[in-house]
Amino acid sequence: MCLDCVVLPASRTCEVCWPSKLQQRCSDDDIVQFISLGGLLSSLEKARVQLDSDEDDFGFLADLLKSRELQALVHVHNKINRTKKACQPLMSNAEDIAISIMREIHYRTIPSGDAIELFAILQSPHLQGVLQAHDSIAAKDFVPHLPEIPVEVDEDEETVKIVQLVKSNEPMGATIKHDDRTGAIVIARIMHGGAADRSGLIHVGDEVQEVNNLNVVGKTPADVLKILMQAEGTITFKLLPAGSAAYLRESKVRVRAYFDYDPKEDKHIPCKEAGLAFKKQDILHIVTQDDPYWWQARREGDRNMRAGLIPSRQLQERRILSQRQEQTANGQMTSRPSRHGEVNNRDYQFVTREELEEEAASGTLVEHGEFKGHLYGTSSVTLKSMINAGYVVLVTPHYQALKYLRTAEFKPYVIYIKPPTLAVLKETRQAAHARSTFDENNSRGFTEDEFRDMLKAAARIEFHYSHWFDEVIVNDELSSAFELLVAAVNKVETEPLWVPASWVQ
Repeated sequence: MCLDCVVLPASRTCEVCWPSKLQQRCSDDDIVQFISLGGLLSSLEKARVQLDSDEDDFGFLADLLKSRELQALVHVHNKINRTKKACQPLMSNAEDIAISIMREIHYRTIPSGDAIELFAILQSPHLQGVLQAHDSIAAKDFVPHLPEIPVEVDEDEETVKIVQLVKSNEPMGATIKHDDRTGAIVIARIMHGGAADRSGLIHVGDEVQEVNNLNVVGKTPADVLKILMQAEGTITFKLLPAGSAAYLRESKVRVRAYFDYDPKEDKHIPCKEAGLAFKKQDILHIVTQDDPYWWQARREGDRNMRAGLIPSRQLQERRILSQRQEQTANGQMTSRPSRHGEVNNRDYQFVTREELEEEAASGTLVEHGEFKGHLYGTSSVTLKSMINAGYVVLVTPHYQALKYLRTAEFKPYVIYIKPPTLAVLKETRQAAHARSTFDENNSRGFTEDEFRDMLKAAARIEFHYSHWFDEVIVNDELSSAFELLVAAVNKVETEPLWVPASWVQ
């Protein structure tokens, strides 16, 4: 069972109701004999001037009325209405007559050859189906009959809605859940564009009190499931309306998917059968973002009107962050021993000197070198595997490695962390009690000369490689610089970026 809905085995969906469609009654007097699209267009233009409404809505209606498809449908409609008097059926009991003829032939002692052939024709299931369809249309029995809505209502009873639905091939597009606070069965979700949404009669928060005259107050979603499984024909719901019945207006947001998604593999989705599967690069129409964790969407161009559930951007980003925290890897290797608090594969890959020399000799390092008696290197194999797995890899290479990393294979976004002016550099590092990295054997602050060496090195890097920088962050204050770095990484993950044309050809 889903988290907030009931699963119907018969339809293999988690939606509460059987496939249903609200049936509406109308009389012959309500049928429009002829439709003038020109008159509708004229009225629309008048309304545009008189009403203060969205121009997009008027444009949509005007384009619809001018469309060839609607023109063709109206033409067929008018043709049928002009000729329907000449097409009136002569009888509505053709099937009964056929049965009477077959009975007459059957009781004949020696039927003729023509009679035997007629009996075989009338006995054909295809012809019997045609006769049944003829009689149903002639009797206007092609719409399911709804029972009369009960009018006996207790004067002391709260205002309720009586909604009657008839089974069809379309899911209703609604789910139910048990309200932990009140103990009631309530409508948990309305799928945008589904039958429930289009009916305008069922809303999120409505309390289900009866199903087919059976009281469900105090029962569980599983109990409601049993009632629905046994129901046939019309299903009658007695609902206590929610406080708000807001109209579900579609948003105009379109997004491109950057990952594959299969709701059947998502253990957190409220209802797997209500989910929408999609592939990377699919264009999705986000129809509503009311739920902060589960949006409703349709694939752009999909003819299925009912929306499906997909994880929201906020939820997906949380998942990615969680996965990265569980599966952190580091492509930087060193032969030095690990220090207190350092973790293998998180801070560095700690290997022996011989292993790192072997990696360098095999050409699998994008950079390598020796610093204070220890070897350091960055593994191209690890970087490629992480990139192929969908990670955004953060690397802090030597500046000379840029020529090997800035290729179509890695497609890097180069962020240069620039030191501030000498005065700010000295002030901020001394305030933070920063320890010198030039003297590994002694714990002391930076000297004036070391600060100047930093600025000289920075100037040399900018002179040779600034044309490759995609972004520059001045490290004048550690916390603010870190926030800018996190924002840059998020931008790389979520926004399209300019790259050399050769990288995408």
